[in-house]
Amino acid sequence: MEQLVRDAIADGVLVEGDQLPPYRVAAATSGLSIHTILNAYRALIVDGVVGSVPGDGYFIAGPVRYRDFFAPPCEPPPASVSAGEPRA
Repeated sequence: MEQLVRDAIADGVLVEGDQLPPYRVAAATSGLSIHTILNAYRALIVDGVVGSVPGDGYFIAGPVRYRDFFAPPCEPPPASVSAGEPRA
């Protein structure tokens, strides 16, 4: 469940301010136990991905940036020298 939320944020499906379902609803609709959902929500809160507002629920707190570490660096391709061009 935790990874599903992280992936949905990274893919832009969930954005800052979106509300997650109450843990009982999430458990009933996903087939996971309430404890599994609560553990996932707590882990997301600890990481700062989700915030909890007592009486209102769980909300996306900000973007997930973990995929940035796996993206190749954005560097321009090296200039190639054509066979017909003189070298400096």
